[in-house]
Order: sequence, then C-alpha cells, then structure tokens
Amino acid sequence: MKRLSAIITLSLWYTSSVHSLSISSSSFDRRQAIKGILSTSTGVLISSDSVLALEGKGGTVTRVEGIGGGFDITSSKTEPGKDVIYPASMAGIWNVRRVVTSIEGDSGQAELAWRNLGGTGSVKDIESFQTQFIVPPSSSGIENQYVFDGETFQGCVLDRGFEIASRKQCKSTWGVDNPDVLIYDKDGSEVEIAVVQRKIELPSEKGFGYSELYRVTSSAGGIFGDSKVQRAVKVQRRYRRALDENGNRIVEGLEIQKTFRVLDGVAGIEMPTSTMKSSLKFRES
Repeated sequence: MKRLSAIITLSLWYTSSVHSLSISSSSFDRRQAIKGILSTSTGVLISSDSVLALEGKGGTVTRVEGIGGGFDITSSKTEPGKDVIYPASMAGIWNVRRVVTSIEGDSGQAELAWRNLGGTGSVKDIESFQTQFIVPPSSSGIENQYVFDGETFQGCVLDRGFEIASRKQCKSTWGVDNPDVLIYDKDGSEVEIAVVQRKIELPSEKGFGYSELYRVTSSAGGIFGDSKVQRAVKVQRRYRRALDENGNRIVEGLEIQKTFRVLDGVAGIEMPTSTMKSSLKFRES
C-alpha cells in the first residue's frame, strides 16, 4: 500500500509539473520556454519571469550553480566599435598553414562547423591559404589602439572577407565597419557567419588572441531544400610571435573550435557536442 501511495503521489506530481510547463501564446513565446528548459536541471522548475530575470547583457542566461545556462544566438549583440586587434606589424598579406590536430565528440558536427567557417578538402589534410590584415580607417569607428612596451600602436584587423574567399574560392561580403557579419556563397547557397559574443586579448609580450561565438546560418540541404538552419560555434585562438629557423618573422597560433546544440535559437553553451583543435602558422607573403 505504501508503494502504491508513493506511485500515486509521484504521478500526481508529474501531471502537475507537466501542466505547469504548458505554454500558451498569451503568456510567453516558445523561445523563452526553451530558455527555461536549457536553464533547469531535472526536477527543478523555473518560471518564465525567473528565466528573464536571469538574462544578462547580450542575451546570455547567466549560469546559476546547479542549474546551468544557455545563450540566445538570435538576439545577442557584440559591443559596437570592437573587433579582434592584431599587432601593427601584421598588416599585409600572409601565407597560412593550418592543421587539424584532434577531434573529440561528434566528428560530423565538428567537420560541418569547420567547413562552414572556411575549411576545404579533408580535415586530415594540411590546409594552405592566404589571409590579409588591414589597419581600419578612422571612419570605421573600430578601436584599434593598444600599448606594447610603453608605446601606443595602431593595430590591424583580419580581413575576414579576403580570408574566406581565399579558403573557399568563393564570393564574399564583409566590411571593416561592420566586422560582426560575414556572408559568402557556397555552391549557390548563402552562408552567414555572425559574431554574437566576443572577448579580446590585446597584443602584449605574452601574446594575443580572442574568443568568439558565432551564429552560422546556412541551407539545411537534403529533403529540406533551401530551408535555413542555425548553428552555434565557438572559436578560441591564441597567438604568439616567433622567428623561424632562418630568422624570418612568423606567427604561431592554436585554435579550439566547439559546437553546441541549438533549440529555437538558444544554444546550450556549457555542453559542447564536439571539440576540434588546430595549429596555425603565418608567414609573410
């Protein structure tokens, strides 16, 4: 009888919980509900008002101990006038050698993200392409000053359109005054890469780098035709300047690329579905 009573009690609790999670168009939309699901652990219910109260700058649902978090990639914004700043000495065209060194988790998702972000051929191959760094004009509004050894320098930024065109042999659209959006044509289908979160490490004697979260919008393909799908990919890079065996200047870099599940525009950024690591080497052209 005690066991039967416990089962009845559990059943009533489950029915009540499911009912409390029911969604009506007059209360809050589906995306807010998904935020609540991604921001709760089993058996912990949070109302839509509570989830919105947790929402921070840039559409981030702040992590709460024991609960977790999600990131709304549809509405998040980066800070205007900011882009990744590279040392002034890197202005110009460079030859890049890129090698994928390891893949963990869902290799299919890792490779798809790598291709959407510019990868060509096989992930097992050594990739070679050109890239370009430019000093942003004052009219762009990009803050590019940094201090090194007590001196102030005007740093440069990556010409993302030039690089994707070099890697993919495609047409691209990108502007230094709007660095957060890159669009290119892939086999007759448009791909958009939008930066929705960015952290920058300015050049110093220790190196430089960045962490960026991308919303990648592309064709679903297959039976879904031209329907669009959104993916979330985070790329973290760390660079250091060095000299090769002949005394020529080079820049070496390490990259970590992570993919995340996206449900109704909310990415579960605490649990990557895949992690890809790569090494990069830049030589002046």
